[in-house]
Amino acid sequence: MPEQYAAEGSRLEHSLSESMLEPYLRKADKERVTNAVKQSNQTLRSEIRSITGLSLSDSVSGITNQIPVRIIDGLPSALTQTTDQLSEWHWFLLFNRLLLSSARNGLDVLITQQELIQRYSPSSIQESASVVRSRDLIDEILKNEVEQKIIDAAKGINTDILGCYWIGKPEVNIFWMPIAIFSRVLGQDIADLTRVVLCHELVHAYTHCGRDIDGVSWHTSEFAQCDIMIVEGLAQYYTDLIIGKLDAKIGGVRSAFQALKSAQSAAYTDYSNWKIGNNSVSPEVVRLAMLETRNNSDLVGNYELFKAGLEGAHNHIKS
Repeated sequence: MPEQYAAEGSRLEHSLSESMLEPYLRKADKERVTNAVKQSNQTLRSEIRSITGLSLSDSVSGITNQIPVRIIDGLPSALTQTTDQLSEWHWFLLFNRLLLSSARNGLDVLITQQELIQRYSPSSIQESASVVRSRDLIDEILKNEVEQKIIDAAKGINTDILGCYWIGKPEVNIFWMPIAIFSRVLGQDIADLTRVVLCHELVHAYTHCGRDIDGVSWHTSEFAQCDIMIVEGLAQYYTDLIIGKLDAKIGGVRSAFQALKSAQSAAYTDYSNWKIGNNSVSPEVVRLAMLETRNNSDLVGNYELFKAGLEGAHNHIKS
């Protein structure tokens, strides 16, 4: 759900988790998140406008709601409630697992090719036992899991934790530190995951502030009160479609979207059940149901009525 985190300047409140993360977070991570936002911002906005039929420009006044995007330091409170329970050991494992796995594979090569190596480097025979011990040590370390612990906790969070859309400003915030964490947890490229998060938050902005053909947008108080299953469902539905299109140009974003979806709660995944018979609903059906919800305050708090509206929109198009 779009949320107003207590951000001050360009960061969220400092947390215990952030203190333990400091040895592992790299300046390059923030730079890659920032570059992905710069490279994808306008492309994503164009795709959202095209598929939703909503515009941030008022055709009457000529004024455009810019919806700025900011890169924010820190971790949101919804996430730190889980991550503050992790130890320094957990963070070490998370941020070094790939390096340890690579080292382990290298040691395995030395062990399996020992005869060849000793033939050309006879002195290495003295080190063979220590190589085996090092590999066994890494194997023992890698048995410890932290990734699934974080994923299981994330599935119980019903708010955006990698970014947020500030309803009152309005503004999109991208939380680069959580994105750095989840890129490791999910084994995904940090830039691809950033594009997924940016698209999701921009869809929130467009469904709220975007004007339809009649110049009407979603009233702020009603958008804020809307059922989370509707708000997040719309964001995920359109993000799914847009990321699918982008994947043909930027391979990897689809994988990042699916991996993130596997770590999310029902509010972010139930849109997959928006079907008419056995078929997924079309973008036009979702658009009509969304506009009906935006224009009818009696519908915003009822997910079941929204789903009924999908079927009604489908029947209207058919007729």
